[in-house]
Amino acid sequence: MSNIVWLIIAVIFAVLEGATVGLVCIWFSGGALAAWICAALGLGIWWQIGVFIAITSLLLIFTRPVVKKLLSKNGSKTNLDRIIGKSVVISEKVDNLKQTGRCVINGVSWSVRSDDGGVLEAGETVTVKDIEGVHLVVKK
Repeated sequence: MSNIVWLIIAVIFAVLEGATVGLVCIWFSGGALAAWICAALGLGIWWQIGVFIAITSLLLIFTRPVVKKLLSKNGSKTNLDRIIGKSVVISEKVDNLKQTGRCVINGVSWSVRSDDGGVLEAGETVTVKDIEGVHLVVKK
């Protein structure tokens, strides 16, 4: 009976992993498969639970960081990433409290906010520090 239970648990965790964006449940599925093998070998329920916990923990500790690192390398930069670090000229006075401020980069007008909350006058040259939504965050 416990053979089927561990197999069902492994499948449930695998399906849950498929439904999520990040690596969340696959490690538990591996642990459940190891427990299923223990059950198939006739080991008792406490051995099965112990193996489930041990294998799941080992998978989490040793493989998760490696897999996450490999997956993060596949991310590609967008054209917006090229704007960060560029110098731009303010075309409209920047005042975070009044929510005003604009600049133009590559022919595109952007809403601008200063990183320190200070007021920046039109004509000042600033550096793009970050992009938050549709706003450029700039610094002097």
